[in-house]
Amino acid sequence: MTAPVSTSVDDKFAALAHPVRRQIMERVSTETLTLKELAEPLDMSVPAVAKHVNILVSAGLLERGERASTRPLAAVSGSLDEVADWITRNRVFWTGSFDRLDALIRKERN
Repeated sequence: MTAPVSTSVDDKFAALAHPVRRQIMERVSTETLTLKELAEPLDMSVPAVAKHVNILVSAGLLERGERASTRPLAAVSGSLDEVADWITRNRVFWTGSFDRLDALIRKERN
């Protein structure tokens, strides 16, 4: 049974919080790979990588191919758009906040 795919930006951030899952996303962004191919450079067992992959699949970031013998994995096109939009919106807020804080500190020093 496959876990339902989430479209929540929170689930995507949670999935990407682990460095192994970020490495997996980087690798599948350029090519389709099997679990075995993903596990080799990570020095992890296939079942351990499968747990990370399941989290990425559930977050809607990866999809499994239909080929039964190998089940190749690929990044879902556009799956990070919502995350990128959130970062862009919040970057404006935080940049402005830091600029205001910097101005306040400079004013207090003078």
